[in-house]
Amino acid sequence: MNLENIVQAKDGSIIWVSTNGIPILKDDGTLKGCCGSYTDITIAKKAESEILHLSYLDMLTGLYNSRFFEEEIKRLDTERQLPLSIIMGYLNNLNLTNDTFSHAAGDLLPNRNSKAVKKSMQI
Repeated sequence: MNLENIVQAKDGSIIWVSTNGIPILKDDGTLKGCCGSYTDITIAKKAESEILHLSYLDMLTGLYNSRFFEEEIKRLDTERQLPLSIIMGYLNNLNLTNDTFSHAAGDLLPNRNSKAVKKSMQI
């Protein structure tokens, strides 16, 4: 059996460990003990958390993306949270801007819009 847990290391730090173990049985089938191992997976868990966080952000603007809002709607879809409003924006004809003026120029539009959104939200 493989379990992941948060534990306190000998130095007092908090780490993630993967625990693997097997039972050791007596001849009559009763439990005599167990043999197990712990593997420090803290670095992997931090990387996993960072990847999850980045998957919710637009790389160009740093704002939350539609995937984030879809997950938040599921999480907040309770009567206790109502009324609830989510404002989403969409830039039309961004491909036309990219094709006409270049992708570098096209990147300016979402960046400028995101700065305005962040400023209005005090992010």
